[in-house]
Amino acid sequence: MRPKNKATKPRKNSVKKKKPEVASKRFYSEAQEFFLSGEHVTDSIIEHFANEMVEFINNDPTIMHIKAFRIYKGVIYDTYHDWLGRYPYLKARHDFCVDLIGLRREEKMASCDPKTLAHTLHMYSREWDKANKDKAALKNLEDERKTQPIKIVFDDYREKK
Repeated sequence: MRPKNKATKPRKNSVKKKKPEVASKRFYSEAQEFFLSGEHVTDSIIEHFANEMVEFINNDPTIMHIKAFRIYKGVIYDTYHDWLGRYPYLKARHDFCVDLIGLRREEKMASCDPKTLAHTLHMYSREWDKANKDKAALKNLEDERKTQPIKIVFDDYREKK
């Protein structure tokens, strides 16, 4: 029996751990108005956009799609991909974010059902994409090597009555 005057230590399991704070996913209405208006963008705006994208993806570990930031900012698909072709600074930041998201997806697949993320992982991981293409090429080789049954058909030249 324990004496009542001694303080008891809390159990290890009863101590609640604080969850890391995640940046809130909010829509940027001013940015959306600007980008959706079709205004001309400058190099400094693109650099700022690229830096914010890296920060956004770094600060929120729940983001699993590269398009999240673009959509939150109000940049349409065609505009963004046009920028990627014209601005190497944005392209470099985009590639880094894709690598980061690919790593997150691979880690997530290790801890859950791999079928859920395997369908899109090839877009985020070059290694995964290359492995899928190599596997498909080997399967095609196997299919080509399988012997097909040969069926010979002779015409019937007998006179029919």
